[in-house]
Formats: sequence, C-alpha cells, structure tokens
Amino acid sequence: KGWGIRSPELIPRGSFVCEYVGEYISDDEAESRGIRYDNQKMSRLMDVYGNGRDAVHMCIDARHGRGRFLNHSCEPNVFKQRVFCDHHVRLPRIAFFALVDIPPRVELCYDYGYVDVPGKTMPCLCGAKSCKKLLY
Repeated sequence: KGWGIRSPELIPRGSFVCEYVGEYISDDEAESRGIRYDNQKMSRLMDVYGNGRDAVHMCIDARHGRGRFLNHSCEPNVFKQRVFCDHHVRLPRIAFFALVDIPPRVELCYDYGYVDVPGKTMPCLCGAKSCKKLLY
C-alpha cells in the first residue's frame, strides 16, 4: 500500500471525488518511465483511451494531484470514469466517483483492474475480507 487518501467529511454515493491529474505522455514514453518507476517500486501511470475514429491512446503520469494517492482495494469505495470536457472526445480525463456513501476518515480506494501479465505476479496488500491476494 502507498500513502493513501481519506476525506474528513462524508462523501455521498455518486459524488465526484477527484480527478487523476498529470502529464499526458505517449505509449513509448510510458514504457520508458514504467521501467524506471518499477525499479523505484512506484507507479503513477494510467492508460487513457479516447472515443471515435481519431481517438488516441495516451497515458497519464500523475506527478501532481490527489488522485495519485488512491490505492487499490478488492472492495473499492470509488470507481474511475472517463469524462469528456469541452466536447474533446479524442482525449478524455479520468475522474473518480463514490460507489457508496463513504464515512469520514475511511481510505478512498478503487479496483486497479489489472489484467494478468504472463510470467509475472504482484501480491495484493489491500487487506479486504474478499481480497484476491494477487493484483495480477
């Protein structure tokens, strides 16, 4: 688990929690940074897929913003959603919303949704009762 983030107040179900803010980078740059971040035992990269024929695939390197502190849980209380602002469908933004009413001082977590990586495993440290024990 990383730093984590909590709210001092109740967050009602369906409420906007925060945005995953950072630098939009190419797949090649994400691959390069990903190797470096893996060696440092940290990661803050998130894939972003646009909509439409001219959609681009980018990655967000979240150097700033509170969204980078959201940890994984097998029992998440927030979910991520692509949102489109100013009719810009080629490059969506990533926002987090409350899945349930979240009491004050409860850690905000979402399901990272990793896919299996052949030949690699990563343990899950979320501590949830229904923990799957592996992220991939």
